[in-house]
Amino acid sequence: MAKENASWITELVDTNPLDTDPVAEGNDHIQMIKSVLRNSFPSPSTTPVVPNMSGQSGKVLSTDGTNSSWSELSSVGLTNPFLFNGVQLAGFAETVHSFSEQSGTLSCDLSLYTTFAVNRNAACTVSPTNVSAGAVAFTLIASGSGDITHPANTIWSNGVVPTLVGGTEIFTYITINSGANWYGFHSGQAMS
Repeated sequence: MAKENASWITELVDTNPLDTDPVAEGNDHIQMIKSVLRNSFPSPSTTPVVPNMSGQSGKVLSTDGTNSSWSELSSVGLTNPFLFNGVQLAGFAETVHSFSEQSGTLSCDLSLYTTFAVNRNAACTVSPTNVSAGAVAFTLIASGSGDITHPANTIWSNGVVPTLVGGTEIFTYITINSGANWYGFHSGQAMS
């Protein structure tokens, strides 16, 4: 039988077993797959929910499933094992990043969050960073009364940049070309 000796999911060979392999050796193959699954994913009786491909709790998989490809959650900006790129896996609730600054440049790191909140007291510039390839969207919930400079190349309905009304306003920005252009949407009124 062409049974591989795998310990992790990335070591499995998807063409095994071969049609010509003896059926009697199928037991060995099934036991090896079970062992790989036990190594790669947490059991229901354990606390971690992050796939545990190498016995590394509190870490996230960064490449191929071997011990050397794990990173500490804190080193990739994560502290909660349920949290990946701003999406909370338990219940799929989105995490909102609240800016401590109330003016200046708001660096919206889209590799970590897709919803941002600011209580502005002076002019702010919205600056999306780490925009992944393809289509991306993010939302800014802006309270206060300072002016807002939107991302470069933002396209608004009828070509008109919305007039700020003060209070809590919601802006959504969508790109289909990795941030070269943004389509902007505004709540049009203060939310109350």
